[in-house]
Amino acid sequence: MLIMGNNQGECTYLFTYTPLARQMSFTLGFYDPTTILPSAAGAANLFRTELIGAGMPYQANQMMTDWVFNGCKVLMRDNSGNLVSGTSLVNTQGTAVSSTNVTPIYTPYVISKTTAQAGKKFRGRLYAPVTLLQEGSVDAGGGITTGHQTGQQTLWTAFWGVRDSSGIPPYLLHDASTPGPSAATHIIGFFVRPVLGVQRRRRTRGA
Repeated sequence: MLIMGNNQGECTYLFTYTPLARQMSFTLGFYDPTTILPSAAGAANLFRTELIGAGMPYQANQMMTDWVFNGCKVLMRDNSGNLVSGTSLVNTQGTAVSSTNVTPIYTPYVISKTTAQAGKKFRGRLYAPVTLLQEGSVDAGGGITTGHQTGQQTLWTAFWGVRDSSGIPPYLLHDASTPGPSAATHIIGFFVRPVLGVQRRRRTRGA
């Protein structure tokens, strides 16, 4: 069971690949250690607008026209310990030219969540939809070109900076069943892995 303390929560970022009507998502934890969080809906709206801002990973021009960012859902525990939820569901349509040579949608970027602590408990990762990548930029082993990885790293580093300075920094929320400290751990950066992953559990949804 995930440990979610007061002023902590998770944001789920929602996407749709329209030609196949397939939905994708990734989740990022957060924690405000200094002040009282806004409403869940307010937090969701903040997180949504951050992700599509200039220089961010899912700005409209970083998504092909076949992709839509649908917005955010937030589940959090407020300052009084109440579990609350909120949404900010506004579509952002990709504006980059579509292609018949896109990568399969269930081969996402693997983004490592870096913390200052060592050990498996203090590492995390998220699987982010690949919305602007041609098959020719991926080799047989799933590796992406150095130029594309570098470009994505720039975008994700910028996104981390916005998240971290927003007053609601990104944190790892830990599973109660794993050994070690259970307090949320501050994420100090995102690292874009050079090889795409596979979302095996989600691949068969809707089939």
